[in-house]
Amino acid sequence: MKKLSFLILFVLFTLFIKNAKAQFEIGGNYGVSLSSIDMNNKDFGYGPSLEFRYYFTDIFVIGAHFADYSFQNSNYMMPLNLSLEYHSDLNGSFQSYYGVGFGIMKTKIYDVSSNDPIISAIFGTKYPINDHFAFNSNAHIAIIFQNNKQFAFDINIGLVYIIDK
Repeated sequence: MKKLSFLILFVLFTLFIKNAKAQFEIGGNYGVSLSSIDMNNKDFGYGPSLEFRYYFTDIFVIGAHFADYSFQNSNYMMPLNLSLEYHSDLNGSFQSYYGVGFGIMKTKIYDVSSNDPIISAIFGTKYPINDHFAFNSNAHIAIIFQNNKQFAFDINIGLVYIIDK
C-alpha cells in the first residue's frame, strides 16, 4: 500500500508541475539505509525515495526528499527532509551537489514508533541522459535527535525528470 501511495504522489506531482514556469526536478530513487537506532541487528533497510527540486537560481535549489526504508521484523524508517542545495556544473554535463536538510524521521523499531527531528548533510551527483532526464545518485547522513543522538546513513540511485522554464 505504501508503494502504491508513493506512485500516485509521483504521478500527481509530475502532472501538477508540468505547466510550471520555473525549472523543477522530480526524481525517483531506490536506496539502502543503515541506522544506529538498532545496531544490535546491524540490519540494512531498502526502499524507494522521491525527490523534488525547485531552482530559484542556476545553482541554488530548494528541495524535498521522502523515503521509505523497510528493515527486518516490519521495522522501518521514513525520513522527510526539506533542503537547501548548491549545484555545481563541473564540465558541462556531470553535476555535483551539496546541501543541508531539516526534517522529521518517522521510525518503527520493535513496535516502538517515534517522530524525531533530524538534520542531514546531502551529497549527490547528476549525469544528464538528454534534455529532460538525468541519472542521479546521492547520500544523506542524518543526525536523529532522540533521547540520545542517533544517526542514519543512506545511499540512493535513480532517475531525475527535469522540467524546464
